[in-house]
Amino acid sequence: MSRLPVKRDVIPSGFAFDSESSWLNAQSIQLARQFEQSGSRIYIDQAIAMAERAVRATPTNSPAHPSRLINLANRFRMRYHAFEDMADLNRAIDIARESVQTTERGASNLSNRLLMLGISLKLRYQETKSAQDLGDAIDMLNKAQEGILWHDPAGTETLETLQYLLVERYTQTERAEDIDRSIEFATKLVELTPPGDSRLLSRIESQIDAIDERFHRTASYGDITLGIKLAERGVRLASRNAADRAAWMGRQSMWLGRKAKETGEMEDIEHAIKIAEAAVDAAGPDNDYYGSNLSHLAILLTMRAEKTEMEDDISRAVETAELALEAAPVGSHLRPSRLNSLANCLGTRFKQTDKLQDLNRAIEAVAQAVKTMPSNYTGKATIYGTLGVWYGNRAERTSSVSDLDRSIEALGQSVQLTDASDIGQAASWQNLGKWLNRRFQLTGNLADIDRSIQCSEKALELMPSDHNSRGILLNTLGSAFGQRHQWTGRVSDLDAAIEAIQEAVDAIPPSEPNRSRSLMNLGIELERRFVQFGAMVDIYRAITAMEASLDSLRTRQLDRAIIMSGLSTTLLRKFERTKDLADINRAIAVAEEASKLCKEDHTAFPGIMLHWANALGSRFKHSGHLDDADEAIDILERLINYPTGDSRSRATRLSALGVMYSRRYAKTARLKDLDNAIKMGQYAVQALPHDHPDRCGMLNNVAGDLETRHGRTNSKQDLDEALRYFTEGFYNQAAPSFLRVYLSARAAIILSRYCNWKDSSALWLEAVMLLQRSTPRFLENSDRQFMLSEFPALAAQAASIALNAGKSAYEAIKHAGLAERFDALRDVLDSSSMNDSRTSMDSDPTVSQGAQSKLRREAEDRLNHVIAEIRTKEGFSTFLLPPTAEQLMAEAEPGPIVIVNTSYYRCDALIIERHRITTLPLPDLRMEDAEEKAQRIREADPTLESFSSTNSVLEWLWVVAARPILAELGYHGPPADDVWPRIWWIPTGALTHLPIHAAGKHTHDSTETVLDRVVSSYSLSVKVLMHSRQQSQRGETAVTTANKAVLVSMRRTPGLGTNKDLPFAAQEVAMLEGFCPELQLKAIRPMQCRQDVLRLLPSCKVFHFAGHGHTNHTEPSLSSLLLLDWQTQPLTVADLRDLQLQATAPFLAYLSACSTGVNEAEALADEAVHLIGACQLSGFQHVVGTLWAVDDEHSTDAARQVYDAIRDGGWNGAAVARGVHAAARLLRRQSGGRHLGTGYAIREEGNPAIWAPYIHVGLGLGFRLSAK
Repeated sequence: MSRLPVKRDVIPSGFAFDSESSWLNAQSIQLARQFEQSGSRIYIDQAIAMAERAVRATPTNSPAHPSRLINLANRFRMRYHAFEDMADLNRAIDIARESVQTTERGASNLSNRLLMLGISLKLRYQETKSAQDLGDAIDMLNKAQEGILWHDPAGTETLETLQYLLVERYTQTERAEDIDRSIEFATKLVELTPPGDSRLLSRIESQIDAIDERFHRTASYGDITLGIKLAERGVRLASRNAADRAAWMGRQSMWLGRKAKETGEMEDIEHAIKIAEAAVDAAGPDNDYYGSNLSHLAILLTMRAEKTEMEDDISRAVETAELALEAAPVGSHLRPSRLNSLANCLGTRFKQTDKLQDLNRAIEAVAQAVKTMPSNYTGKATIYGTLGVWYGNRAERTSSVSDLDRSIEALGQSVQLTDASDIGQAASWQNLGKWLNRRFQLTGNLADIDRSIQCSEKALELMPSDHNSRGILLNTLGSAFGQRHQWTGRVSDLDAAIEAIQEAVDAIPPSEPNRSRSLMNLGIELERRFVQFGAMVDIYRAITAMEASLDSLRTRQLDRAIIMSGLSTTLLRKFERTKDLADINRAIAVAEEASKLCKEDHTAFPGIMLHWANALGSRFKHSGHLDDADEAIDILERLINYPTGDSRSRATRLSALGVMYSRRYAKTARLKDLDNAIKMGQYAVQALPHDHPDRCGMLNNVAGDLETRHGRTNSKQDLDEALRYFTEGFYNQAAPSFLRVYLSARAAIILSRYCNWKDSSALWLEAVMLLQRSTPRFLENSDRQFMLSEFPALAAQAASIALNAGKSAYEAIKHAGLAERFDALRDVLDSSSMNDSRTSMDSDPTVSQGAQSKLRREAEDRLNHVIAEIRTKEGFSTFLLPPTAEQLMAEAEPGPIVIVNTSYYRCDALIIERHRITTLPLPDLRMEDAEEKAQRIREADPTLESFSSTNSVLEWLWVVAARPILAELGYHGPPADDVWPRIWWIPTGALTHLPIHAAGKHTHDSTETVLDRVVSSYSLSVKVLMHSRQQSQRGETAVTTANKAVLVSMRRTPGLGTNKDLPFAAQEVAMLEGFCPELQLKAIRPMQCRQDVLRLLPSCKVFHFAGHGHTNHTEPSLSSLLLLDWQTQPLTVADLRDLQLQATAPFLAYLSACSTGVNEAEALADEAVHLIGACQLSGFQHVVGTLWAVDDEHSTDAARQVYDAIRDGGWNGAAVARGVHAAARLLRRQSGGRHLGTGYAIREEGNPAIWAPYIHVGLGLGFRLSAK
């Protein structure tokens, strides 16, 4: 290349230079200008040479030296721009850095030199992507902008460069301050740009692009609002240029679409679509933005289709996406994103129409996008995410594990490729978690469900708390917890599932389609928890959630079918508990309708049909109509060979068919049905892993059928196999506790048949211990009551077997209390009125009931921790544990305690005395006889015939139980010195209905009676007696401060009719009111309504009620005292129990009412749910009541005897017991020789119907930990 001579005349004439360095510097500048004009390299080379000579000619200590350096740096940067030699750029940076370093601080030209250095560093960063260069460039420009006026050209250049670099660093480091400052500078640049300036539109574009970057991280609604505002301004500024206008309208529709997605409002979606359509029209087919605007329009149309579920909308979306794809020719960098958009449209149409060809096309489209996208394609993560989602949907539709594997692989790629600052990473984690969950359902691989939960939790961490997709994510997480619970039986997972899905329901707006699915999932998990624990509040909430889910659904038939099937199951569960035929009839109707809405080739079909069959089977079990059984079996037989990859689903169907065969056998006695039941049950058991919680119930079913066949064929092999199945089920730790109780009891019964008392006793003890876990304190009292009723007399059976196994009386007594009446209901955490399941159907399933249930569970956890801590304290190591033998014997100091234990195996008296604990076998007492005698007592009324029958019961009771017990204790006759011994009776089973204190031969001059030998009191259990005595000192202190007697008489009770009037009730209370001064009591006569009575009880010393009592046969805790408002506001057992009067410890509750001691729920015969027990558990120290309806005429005399004894003997339990004893003896004398309405006369010994029902229960403080 020829060199051009450089002459002095390149400098225009008239210039004067003060030195050679100045001249050289000027020559360099002039040559650079010539290079800019000509592009000839000779000029820039000579310019650099001149600049280098100028630097050398300038002394380093000269003020001009930094200026010469920056000129040289600029020349090197100029040559780099032209020829892209990195050596030039490196020299430019080094020299500019030296210039900056040698410039004095505060110099006016320092900012310009910093700007030049920053720009050079920016150029090198763009080549090398060096984080060091990026950081240095930002530092230089930050310093430069401090000394530059922003409206100067140098100022705007600094702001533009710095704004760009801050965005760059933000994309790499996620530093929020970088993107915020970038937007701040971009906004300032726009403000500094005057209207009409050609740079204004590009600067608004930089501003909106920076806001777009921030939006991807924060999803801030504020950014959406700002983006819309800027896009609208861009549209106005670009109005004269069709291409620019199309681009800006596309941006506007994109931001409006984001707003619509955030708000969910149809108005916003329509507005976004309108703008997008205009953007497409503005672009025209030849415009560069035509395809991208079509693509965005397709996205918006899909959004509207998801809201409206109209096939026209989604079909138009597909067509629009296809047009957008055509606008991107093969090989175009735009084609992968267009294919991705088309796939989403097709996939959405599949979800609405269930047409597999659309789903297959969606997968083909996005798979093609994967193949065609270049290695450096920025949208890889999105496309892999789409591929994973639609593979997952096809797997869900077809149960294909291979599709699930592909889905999970693709979603894993998406997670790895998504920038951590992008909100899309949360969605990638969420989708990965969702399909790992589905694979777990098909394969049972626990590692998958653990990973699923981890993925969803990671997504939750990344997603902003106010993001509109948070509710969907919470639903995914909750479903995963629910699935893990189904496999492992962990209650914590079940609670976590319900809590997460409840949060999801709360977070998703009512108008969103996803809320329907969340409500359905909430109903599913609540129904599962009901099955686990039996809390009615859960099944009521489940039904309400399912109904709300159905109501919020629009047109999707498949979703409607699935929800209706779930609703059918919740109604079935409620029917199994309440026996309300309306529930089971509706369950069947709903399930049948669901079956018609689902295609037979859909994976949901067998589950829907199974629910229908289960509902039919439940109605058959209740009504016995064979048509229901036959139809259920027909359905289930069709399902047996239905293809599925889910072993749990197949096992469930097999087990259901076995159950139906078994039920039909119970009706028809056809042995073939029983054989089929066993065969299907065994297949079901084999289909599940040994540790699966569902296997326990299936083992129970088939074992029961084997036991039944043994009864038919006497096959020992069947009985041995039944024992093996019962035992195996019991040892499955993942199964619900209540089912394990049943299994252990059934296994123990078979062992007893083999006279294997040792192993049988061990299993009975396990059953008793498990029963406590099966009735946790957080359940409502009515729910715990129901659970206990499923295992009647469990403790009594355990005690009997323990004795047969050769264990001591102490061992038989020690654990019995765990399942007795007091422990079953005493530790109520909250008042039942706090969370009354009877009213929960009217409440919002998403609010109060769930919160209160959660509080109860948390309260129980805290209580258990407190109990554990108490046991670490000195003297409290046995707190709430079974008492020691020494502790039991100490309780017999005032008199022996006699537990009369009845079971089908044997009956015994377990006697606790001060010096010993003994067992007295009662061979003549049989449980069947006790039940028959109790029934006779319940049916008796004061006629001659029933009197005779009652007397015979008392004589029988004397012979088989009372006489041998008293003889064992040395009580062979009346006390010689008038010092009456005392006995505390603790009857079990049917004996709780019988008056042991009245047993005897009540003939003239006979002393062969309990009444003539001892004073009797009752207790609900040994523990109640122990706890109340431990606090007797506290109670005695309390009664000295209270002096109120709350007196209530109900001569006439509304709604009962005049034949139920109690003419002597007023006389009884009037007698007591006149007697109060002698007892130093202040008589109070409250209004005869529930609220007023309950208000006064905590501050009273005596509560005396003369009126009717009502027994609720199905739910004894709702038994009540009948006041004026009893029909609308009954004063129930639950009300009395919930008073928790332990702090004030009222002395006496006297219930002179009909049936105050009656509990007619046979399965709860051992439970303290009658009114007497409720008063004792609420905190009254002593309670006087009746075992059956009493003669109103004699009640006044009985009451006077009790209060006379208290006046004479003081406020103590012995006085109350003596008073009741004296009342019985008095009434026995008074009723002798009287004539009844039939014309028959009573014998001299009196009418037991009149004198025998009165009992004393005490001491009776329900135990609570005191402040001490």
